[in-house]
Amino acid sequence: EEAWCDREVVLAATEQCGWALQHAAEDLIADRDVVLTAVRQNGLAIQYAAPELQADRELALAAVAQCGRAIDFTGDLRKDRDFMKEALTLNGRALQYAAPEFRADRELVLAAVRQCGTALASASSQLRSDYEVVAEAVACDRRALAFAAHDLRESDEMKELALAAPRKFSFSRQNSEMDAEPEPEEPTTEEEDESSKGRAGLKSFFFGDGRSQGNMGMRRQLGRLGAQVCEMANLGLPVAPGFCLVGTGETGPKEAHNTSKQALLAVEEATGLQFGNPTRPLLLSVSVEPSHGGASGDVVCLGLNDEIVERWGAVFSPHLAWDSYRRLVMSFARVVKGLDMAPFEREVDAVLQRLDEKCRLGRRHEDSEIPTQDLRELLVAFKRLYAQEAGEPFPQDPEVQLREAVVVALRSRSPATQRRRGSSALVQAVIFSNHDSMSGVGLSDGCTEDLSGEWLSSAQVEDLRGNQRSRLPLTAEASKALALELGLSEEERMLRMPSMQETIPAAFADLARYQDMLAQHFPELEALEFAVQQGQLWLLRTRSLRQDCFSRQVSFDSCCTFEPEEAKARQDE
Repeated sequence: EEAWCDREVVLAATEQCGWALQHAAEDLIADRDVVLTAVRQNGLAIQYAAPELQADRELALAAVAQCGRAIDFTGDLRKDRDFMKEALTLNGRALQYAAPEFRADRELVLAAVRQCGTALASASSQLRSDYEVVAEAVACDRRALAFAAHDLRESDEMKELALAAPRKFSFSRQNSEMDAEPEPEEPTTEEEDESSKGRAGLKSFFFGDGRSQGNMGMRRQLGRLGAQVCEMANLGLPVAPGFCLVGTGETGPKEAHNTSKQALLAVEEATGLQFGNPTRPLLLSVSVEPSHGGASGDVVCLGLNDEIVERWGAVFSPHLAWDSYRRLVMSFARVVKGLDMAPFEREVDAVLQRLDEKCRLGRRHEDSEIPTQDLRELLVAFKRLYAQEAGEPFPQDPEVQLREAVVVALRSRSPATQRRRGSSALVQAVIFSNHDSMSGVGLSDGCTEDLSGEWLSSAQVEDLRGNQRSRLPLTAEASKALALELGLSEEERMLRMPSMQETIPAAFADLARYQDMLAQHFPELEALEFAVQQGQLWLLRTRSLRQDCFSRQVSFDSCCTFEPEEAKARQDE
């Protein structure tokens, strides 16, 4: 506590991490130089400044220039039109946090789209039909055309303008924009060497940090999920950094290792973490598509071993580290090795039963509540079971873990699909949505205007997909309606079923805005999976009604019309 009263210490801390301002002493959050240092590193730090400094025009502009959402914490300044115009000139993305009357103000919207073309998504519907506004947005960034009104979006003249316009990527860490590399669909020989880190048979396409080397037009090569994530990154939406691997033939372990290792460099740079580092490890997930005869799903938390979990847990969170190791061994055993999970599940059930018996309140425990010491003992049992079932010990080399997971993902497509489209794998940094009470995962319904859906606090996405825990409502209104139906008091409701809107309001507001943007870009959006880590929202994947119906229809038709191999290939497409 004494350190946070030391001005030099706080200045050094906020220079590295603006969020550190929240721990500073009261006199220091009223120190203009300290606050300026913090907001230049992280604009959202302005929320922790003294009220009089939140109303300081220069400080507020510095905060908004770094992060558009800082507008929410500028008090009465956000009602000042002149201030908003200056702020939007510095950071057009701030338009999405502006009041409705400013989003309908033509001059302000023009200022925003000239700085950030995709800010058009936050403009009023009337201005998205304004030729000059759309033209200015597209001239700044051709991706803005996706947010224009239908008649302008389909206009040949506007399409020509978009083709001639640059495509810009916004880097959230640097708050700057730079011209993108040409799309991977049409690279020159030299550019292909740069974007395809590996041999001719296996290429990598990075996404994250506001940019991507892939897009929805590459769905056949990247796979539906990979193309989706790349497109969301292109839109400037928050997706965990990662890369797609695309192969043109049979991929061996050595080639998968070399290409993945090179592609990891961009992910490590974007996250500031390092794969295999014992104190700041980058943990990865690999998505494996449903296959004929093989397991599907995500292999999560790749990069942990006995040494790393001990050292990382000592400096980060022991419970989170060991719970992540548990998830790694279980997902690796199921997806990569195809082992029977019943023995593993019996070990978990035995631990939960012991916890239930010890509980005087008679409460049933969940996986996420297993104490750290029990997790340690569980991992001993897991590794013993793994060695028995797989015939080999669990791999302790993070690079071996990643290589084996990638090879399984690349071979998950049916032979017929691989012959026509090659193979693909999606590798992504892990979001620790089970970190604390300000973290969690959810599924929002894209077909409704009230943002209905489900929410799991302090959970990983496999908990949401596995139906292993009781879900909570996303909105306060839905939570209160359910409590009324169950006859719960308001106090009991907040204790047993608080909504995401009430628990993490800032992330909920971001979710609403991002879903609006995605609904305009993906008209068939049915649902959106997302994760929150310590209040920071990350988008995972989308689902559309047509995709689901098409998949079910093809599955039915294929049983009647095609040979099994060809039917599976058509369903994959």
